[in-house]
Amino acid sequence: MTSPTYLFISPHLDDAVLSCGGLIYRLIKAQCKVVVVTAFTADAPSDLALSRLARRNHAAWGLRETPFAIRCLEDIQALGELGAEHTHLGFLDAIYRTDSSQQLLYTKSVFSEPCPFDHENLAKALSNSLRSVLISYKGKNPYIFCPLTIGGHVDHIIVRRVIQSVCVGMPIVYYEDFPYASKRGVMRKWMNTNAKDDKLIPVVVPLIAQETDARIASTAKYSSQLPVLFLSPLGRIREIVSSHLWSKTIPHSAQTLKAGRVWMESSVRSYLAQVGGERYWREGDAKNDADLIHSALLTHVHEAIP
Repeated sequence: MTSPTYLFISPHLDDAVLSCGGLIYRLIKAQCKVVVVTAFTADAPSDLALSRLARRNHAAWGLRETPFAIRCLEDIQALGELGAEHTHLGFLDAIYRTDSSQQLLYTKSVFSEPCPFDHENLAKALSNSLRSVLISYKGKNPYIFCPLTIGGHVDHIIVRRVIQSVCVGMPIVYYEDFPYASKRGVMRKWMNTNAKDDKLIPVVVPLIAQETDARIASTAKYSSQLPVLFLSPLGRIREIVSSHLWSKTIPHSAQTLKAGRVWMESSVRSYLAQVGGERYWREGDAKNDADLIHSALLTHVHEAIP
């Protein structure tokens, strides 16, 4: 039987590593092929009039006119830290997408249901792109890792729905979107309202120290995102105050980056301790032997690490 290829589908340039860094490292150390396929990786067109939301993101990232070019480099470095391959699909982030009249689709928030225009256009284009990726791995027994959509980010929702429509009959494992899943009460609420409806059951993957350290080290490569995603309480207050000053983008200071990394490491270790490792979800009614074997692999493949 052909050794499987593990395809981690990541909405943004950090989601797969943020959520699955320990397992990715484990699989690579076990000589498995791992590819992270990221959907939204393109910079906005130069003539696009950015919304306040987009300008706020640029300022929070500490990046200037072409932030996604830099974020792509961060992603390559992070995956290189783990030893995984990357594929960037080149779609626009929600903060840049427009309708047929060039009107921005998401100007207030990206935590919402996809708008009809995205359903009709982006979903189709992304489906075609993902099909092309899958065709390139045909015969390589691909396993798909898909965001669970914890947190409700519109891009995560779109990616999950596209994967489910394109990968019918293929083994899909769902990962918990971190750090959204670490926020107080979020996972409990999801389990109470979604787990039974989705017919998903959890598979906890305990991590050894080496795997946890690898997840933290690779996540640290996303330096533009650390202060945004892992602010201290004081940092959150400062962000609220500075949210009125988006006219100028200021690169993160060494002190801010260091603080972001410290809070990131603390958040990762705390969540892993709470959950018992990285937690994944699979369909509870799966009868295919490959699914059962795969569940065992998720739990025991670390024994192959020297």
